Amino acid sequence: YSTRDPQRTPFQWDGTVYAGFKDASGEKPWLPVHTNYQTLNLALQKAAPKSHYKLYQQLALLRQNATFALGDFKSTVVNDDVFGYVRSLNGEATYVILINFSDKQITVDINQLGVIFNDKAEIILAGSKSEYNAG
Repeated sequence: YSTRDPQRTPFQWDGTVYAGFKDASGEKPWLPVHTNYQTLNLALQKAAPKSHYKLYQQLALLRQNATFALGDFKSTVVNDDVFGYVRSLNGEATYVILINFSDKQITVDINQLGVIFNDKAEIILAGSKSEYNAG
C-alpha cells in the first residue's frame, strides 16, 4: 500500500453505528470502523472503574505536580519486561514508576531502584490490568 489508510480506523466514541464517529443516517465513513467498536470505545472506558482513558487522565494531572515537572529523574531497566524510574524533588516527594510491558504479572523488588521508603508507601496510579488500586 502507498498510504497508511488500511491500518487506520475512525475513532471509536461509543457502541452505536459507525462507533459514534458518524451519524447512522449519513454516508458510511471512508475508512472502515474496526469490528471491536462495541467492546472497545471511549464511552465504555469512561464508565469502567479502571481504563486506559482514566489512567491517562490521572497521568496528565501528575504532570502538573512539581516533582514530575522539576524533579530529578533516574531510570533503570528492572528486567526484560519492566522499566522503572524514580522522580524526586529536594528529597521530599519521591515517586517510583514501574511499567510492565508484558502481558503477565511480574513481581518487582522496588528496593533495587535505590529508594529508601519510610514505613508507608502509597499507590498513586495503577493500570487497568493491575491487581492494585490507588490508595
